[in-house]
Amino acid sequence: MKVEPGIDGINLDDPEEGYQNYKWFVYQIKLDVESSIRKQAELGFDDAFDTPLASRDRR
Repeated sequence: MKVEPGIDGINLDDPEEGYQNYKWFVYQIKLDVESSIRKQAELGFDDAFDTPLASRDRR
């Protein structure tokens, strides 16, 4: 999970990081493959985290 720029992951259970005191929820939204909202979300993900290695998208 990326919380801060330059930090690629955190351990939610590590007491030294302090995140175990929060309640965490994960939302999954199923979007149509042709959805413009989905395309924007994928572009935003790619901008923040780079394109996944197994991505079928060509750039």
